[in-house]
Parts: sequence; structure tokens; C-alpha cells
Amino acid sequence: MHGALGSEGRPRRVDVRVPVDILCSKGIRLTGKTRNVSEGGMFVETALLLPVGSPVRCDVSLADSPIEVFGRIAWSRPRHPLAAAGMGIQFVGFEDRARRVLHEVVDRGDPVPSLILRENTAQILRPPRQGLILAAVFICVALATAAVMLSLLPERERAAAQPPGPAATAVSR
Repeated sequence: MHGALGSEGRPRRVDVRVPVDILCSKGIRLTGKTRNVSEGGMFVETALLLPVGSPVRCDVSLADSPIEVFGRIAWSRPRHPLAAAGMGIQFVGFEDRARRVLHEVVDRGDPVPSLILRENTAQILRPPRQGLILAAVFICVALATAAVMLSLLPERERAAAQPPGPAATAVSR
């Protein structure tokens, strides 16, 4: 029972999301969720990633009862904005019943479409240049005014402290 090949020459993958228990060496047990399944392997979303090449035993809740498959970690992907973290598991062995269940799931499932990343151009909002020029002019005028005020302030204080001169008394009469 050899799996059907998809359009890219690899085993046909179908979109299947079911729980998976992964047991690896040293008794480490992980849980995850399948993203897609083929007769040759599956992608499992999980936060903890195992080293590539690690042997694993997976209990997959496909169909009416779980199946047990043996595999190895073929690749892993850390979390990033466009994709979930997880691991690609290549099947290396399973019982005949598990093989039949996988074949049925792949045959009746909807194929996973090829991943086509559309280019999303992020638009960076920048204030119009005219606004920046006006802001720069305003800041320069404010700084110049503050400098003039600071230079004049001590002279006013000195003038207020001095007694009025003869010209000032002649005007006030």
C-alpha cells in the first residue's frame, strides 16, 4: 500500500488536526496537535522541539481509535509570526492497522494546498515632511525666544533694583 504522491512528488498530505502524544528517548513525553498528515509522516505543532534525528513513538488519535506509529524528527521549526512552532515527523514503522487507517485518512481527506506566501507590504506611517519642517521651525523659534528671554531677564532685574535716574524723574513730573 504505497501512498499517493502529491503534485510536488512527495506523499499527499491532508489537513488533519488531532491530538498527538509523543514519547521520545529518556522518557520525555510531549503533547501536540497534528497540522497535516501523510502516509509518510506528519507535522505536529508543539512548543517544545526535539533534536532532528530523535526517534519517537507517537499515539495519534486518528479515526475512531488511536494508532501508534514510530518515527524520527525530520525537521523542526521554532515559532515565528507566519508559522506555528512544531516538528516534521517521518514515519519509520507502524502496524498494518495503523497503515490502513493512515491510508484511509489520506484518501478521504482534503489535500493541504501548497503554501503560497503572498507578499504583504507593511506601510510605515510617517508624518508628512511639511509637518516635520513646521515642527522644526517651531522648535527653533521657541528655543531662540527662550534664549533672548534668559539674556534679557538679568538686565530687567538690575534696572528695577537701581534708583531712577534724572531722565526718569523728569518724565514722571
